[in-house]
Amino acid sequence: IASLRYPDRFGYFVRLDRRVPGLESHMRTIAAEPGARGFRVLATWSADEAEALASGGYDALFDLAQDIGLPVCVFVPGHVELLPRYLGKYPRLQVVLDHLGIGMPGHPQGRSADEEARTTDPAYLGEVLKLAEFPNLAIKISHAPMLLRAGAYPFEAVRPQLRRAIEAFGVERLMWGSDATVMPHYAWADLLGYLRLDPELSDEERVWLLGRTARKVFSWPVA
Repeated sequence: IASLRYPDRFGYFVRLDRRVPGLESHMRTIAAEPGARGFRVLATWSADEAEALASGGYDALFDLAQDIGLPVCVFVPGHVELLPRYLGKYPRLQVVLDHLGIGMPGHPQGRSADEEARTTDPAYLGEVLKLAEFPNLAIKISHAPMLLRAGAYPFEAVRPQLRRAIEAFGVERLMWGSDATVMPHYAWADLLGYLRLDPELSDEERVWLLGRTARKVFSWPVA
């Protein structure tokens, strides 16, 4: 209702399960709603789903999304090496990588200790930056203070890593997200302020990070 009344302020994404019966009908019905801005998949939430992603199990969903013309946000922490086959195969599909793509402890359950250590290390950002060659990929800068082990506000350890991402992708492919509802140990003002008040960002870069990229990627009306 909010997105219908205030389309310049509210939109929504719908989380998809690739195994849902009637996937095409489901996705096309969602896309027909004016407030729908995209789809989202938790493609490595379990070891089985990670294996499906690796073996092409998401082809049908990505193919439909490309035909429909709505972006797909992908949650694949610590599994970004699995994305090139999809990014290359579906070049007209806008994909958004959630949470920098860096690994999270316990995702998925059962992953080896060595792989979890490798992918949760901030150095794993280097694997993410390799994906900059695919122009249909954008990056959501959320969870950055936690994933990059930035310590206390103003999270200064994020700055050099953010600059690397800007240099690799271009700021027009990077967007901020607070994810404040699942990070209660961080203050909302801090999650916004570390970028809004970053002295190393230009005004133009702040504009892109804090709204313009999202409006461009998700075809959101300009206020």
